[in-house]
Amino acid sequence: MLDSTRIPPRRLIRARNCLLILMLSLLWGCSEPDPIREYVVSKPPAPGSLWFFKLIGPEDSVAEISGPLQAFIESVQFNERSGLPEWSLPAGWTEETSANGVRFKTIKLPGDAGLEVAVTQIGARLPMSSAEVQAQAGILRDQVQAASAGTDGTGGTELSVGSRPGTWFDFQGETTRFGKTRLLAAMVPVPVAPSIGMPTAGGQLPFSYEAPPEWQAGQQTQFSVVSMTAGEGDATASMTVTRAMGGPLDNVNRWRGQAGLEAVEQAQLVDILEPIEAGELTILYTQAIGETRAILGAMVPMDEGTFFVKLDGPPTVVKDEQERFRKFLESFRAAE
Repeated sequence: MLDSTRIPPRRLIRARNCLLILMLSLLWGCSEPDPIREYVVSKPPAPGSLWFFKLIGPEDSVAEISGPLQAFIESVQFNERSGLPEWSLPAGWTEETSANGVRFKTIKLPGDAGLEVAVTQIGARLPMSSAEVQAQAGILRDQVQAASAGTDGTGGTELSVGSRPGTWFDFQGETTRFGKTRLLAAMVPVPVAPSIGMPTAGGQLPFSYEAPPEWQAGQQTQFSVVSMTAGEGDATASMTVTRAMGGPLDNVNRWRGQAGLEAVEQAQLVDILEPIEAGELTILYTQAIGETRAILGAMVPMDEGTFFVKLDGPPTVVKDEQERFRKFLESFRAAE
């Protein structure tokens, strides 16, 4: 377990409460495999896209727009050539093109609550397995720290979006930003190559941060949106920020496997994940220190999706950078 003596008593209590909520949410995911969709494949998965239409806000305000939102999403059509969504907005709804390259569009809804629908896209291999659908459901569920996953194990139901099958998610929970919070989201797999990429190193990100002055700019990779190098000379570790796929357990066990450590069960996540508060963000932080390789990893849930932050290198270097990495995480802020 992480050293709790580093956390002030008041913050420790809040952290333990957050961990309890997280544990309940994750443990619920230990039920029988998600029955909402089974794909029978006769050929290897092909490149495609997952499109998300997501609304999160105060529970009462979201309840008022739930029906019209679902009806709108069901009316969306996907262009057969480009794979991009096309729609006609209801009266009073407006749309904006995102400047940061992460959202495809932002649909603003009428009313004083300031609700908006984030339309985003990530690359995927299609068709998806039940486990992959469940992993995406877990990412959404964690954003509202929902303790209940619904009667089917994920909270998802089948939804037709134009002529394409999709999945509808409806989660309720508690967040610092909204109090009683409700999240509505539709996920639609589209079997075409992704056309909307993640922002490049020079692009605008949906978050800001303060990098330690000792770190240097690193080599950008295909999937990273931020890359840096920590350490000196030949004793260095790489720090990357990438778009997340999969749920907390999958990511923790992947990092542990890379460090040569044994996998853990969902019930053990309460001892392995530490919540770090960064403004309005709650970041989940973990360590995987092996004999020859060490990883400091974090998951940053945001409206635009979840991002990975990972410091990877020799154990001696990674241990020396632990405090800087923590301060780096604490500096994260959602973009205005």
